[in-house]
Amino acid sequence: MVLLLPITGYTAHKIIATINPIHSLVSAVSYGIAEPILLMKNSTQIHNYILKPSDIIKINSSDIIFYIDDKLEYFIPKIKDKILIKLSSCVSLLPTRGTTHISGDDKDLHIWLSPDNAKKMVIKIRDVLVKYDPQNALIYTNNANVVLSKINQLSHNINNVLHHVRGLPYITTHDAYQYFEKYFGLNFAGSLSSSDSTNISVKALSKITKVISKNNIKCIFAESPNNKNKYQILGKQVNIQILDLLGNDQNQGKDAYFKMMYNLAITFKKCLEYNINEKNIVNLNM
Repeated sequence: MVLLLPITGYTAHKIIATINPIHSLVSAVSYGIAEPILLMKNSTQIHNYILKPSDIIKINSSDIIFYIDDKLEYFIPKIKDKILIKLSSCVSLLPTRGTTHISGDDKDLHIWLSPDNAKKMVIKIRDVLVKYDPQNALIYTNNANVVLSKINQLSHNINNVLHHVRGLPYITTHDAYQYFEKYFGLNFAGSLSSSDSTNISVKALSKITKVISKNNIKCIFAESPNNKNKYQILGKQVNIQILDLLGNDQNQGKDAYFKMMYNLAITFKKCLEYNINEKNIVNLNM
């Protein structure tokens, strides 16, 4: 094995990645050369994100910014004189399923949830870094190859985790997971809302009750504890679990993407394997 070292006396480009999954992939490809900065730390509302003064300082001191899409990170078009790398341009976007708050010409922008998309983004990240820092091209290329191999192994591991629960139906409170669902063959039955809203109406609860009863659904996925608590009114008929869409529960860095994706799989499995005790089922048709 050859040890690759960065060029001595060289100052690396200052790199920003907007969200945690992208920051992780950029960190992995640039490992040993640069230390990318995560812009939107612990943010669950990407589409409504408002730049803080500290964010503006980070942006002003950066050279390259990796992001998903102008229709996701709405502040991007306002940034001038930086190298802006839109990662949605390197993947095939799926259409949204109905109305969604994260919409780019009716395209679903949660692209990081597909391992295939992740590999395409890694290649794009590698090519950009090689272009603007050719002195360290060999290191970026070697790092990217390692990441691509890890994504293949991740896909294999997740397939093993989900093998026995693929056919079980579930619903989500936020329709954000179709890249993950389609890649791993999960049985999505519907979504209560296009957003992770905590304001759940009586009408919405009535709707979800009917869907649960009709499809024998035992699992609901929410995205926040507050959202989850709103559904406790459904009693013990369903298991309610929280999905971490952005990996905010993970420490940032080159391994965060892999931990986030694997933890999503574990959460899906845990919820879908839920066994209902018949005597505790609430009669929702009363």
